[in-house]
Amino acid sequence: DRLARLLTFLRIDLLLRAQSIPEARAELDQSGISIEDYKSSSKNQSAWRERDTAVHVITRLLIKEGHYRQALPLLDHFSKQARTDGHVRARMKYKILQAIAHHKNNDTAQQWVHLDAALDLYARSRFVRSFLDEQEELKSIFKDYLNTVEEAGQERLNAQHVKSILKQFNQSSYQNQPEQLLSQREEEVLQQLGHGYSNKIIARKIDVSESTVRFHLRNIFVKLHVKSRLQAVAVARQKNLI
Repeated sequence: DRLARLLTFLRIDLLLRAQSIPEARAELDQSGISIEDYKSSSKNQSAWRERDTAVHVITRLLIKEGHYRQALPLLDHFSKQARTDGHVRARMKYKILQAIAHHKNNDTAQQWVHLDAALDLYARSRFVRSFLDEQEELKSIFKDYLNTVEEAGQERLNAQHVKSILKQFNQSSYQNQPEQLLSQREEEVLQQLGHGYSNKIIARKIDVSESTVRFHLRNIFVKLHVKSRLQAVAVARQKNLI
């Protein structure tokens, strides 16, 4: 079931953010999901979104576990697939993870290759969220990058992009604010939930299907660590989300 798999990936992602690596591995192993299931390309939108979510979460887990040699071939494969399919955001995420993996594996040359590729994609898309998601890993890499460029006496446009992203790191307490784990759409659903509306009315107000509302509610429950609509509203009010 696609929804069940997406919820599994969400739980793993939250565990990784909390640095609960063994728990994240246990969650993945218990699910029976294999990255091999996603190696065939798909033109179906739902399928490739699930694939990109799976690859991102599983390779992040491998990197956190120190399995760089396992993660890098997978990232290379799916990065090429994302390029073929024209999925810029997914490819940028993979390039960022490749840079991080090479950094941890002390392969400086390849680290810069993939970081430059990610920054080139950023220049085209301005998808900064992918960098914010990995800011703790990227801070030292970015500083090394700027030092390397300065020592070489080079004028590089990507260095300006790095400075811009670093400013956003400094301005953001992104990883320390639980409410920012919610997507924009989840925040919209939560606001409507605070008014006591049913799924049907919420769906009509934000122009989505009822099944989509149910999907967002499940995500909200997981992220806020609650089991009911009333608990979600109570916790949201405590955190000044609504």
